[in-house]
Amino acid sequence: MFQDGTAEAFSVTGGTYFSDAIRPLVVGDPNQGITGGPGSRLTNYFNTAAFARPANFTMGNVAPRIGSVRAPGMNNVNLALGKTFAITERFKAELRATAFNFPNHPVFSGPGTTLGSSSFGIVSAQSNASRQCEVAMKLRF
Repeated sequence: MFQDGTAEAFSVTGGTYFSDAIRPLVVGDPNQGITGGPGSRLTNYFNTAAFARPANFTMGNVAPRIGSVRAPGMNNVNLALGKTFAITERFKAELRATAFNFPNHPVFSGPGTTLGSSSFGIVSAQSNASRQCEVAMKLRF
């Protein structure tokens, strides 16, 4: 399964409007100076200098979601192989091997999008499990 990442929503810590759920100001391009794939920019996923804290009792001008700043996408490939062996005319054995996340690609979680937090602009977790394999055998009679 291959899937593009979702657009990110931004907020500000310690807001003084009606709640802590205020949005920041956009003062630059969030993608300026950002190159490479998600794996190469985990500690600087987007341009954090493009955002600023709004003045007290005001709301920021950022949209609820920014389409140009997207969470890392997903690329997951599962593999299953199976074979049936005839032991006798009446007995058969089925052997199956399955590998989940066969190429062992990491799927990273989204970056921190709360301005003022220590994780702002940083991808700090992986969303999927590493490769998992299982082998099963079934005897049919």
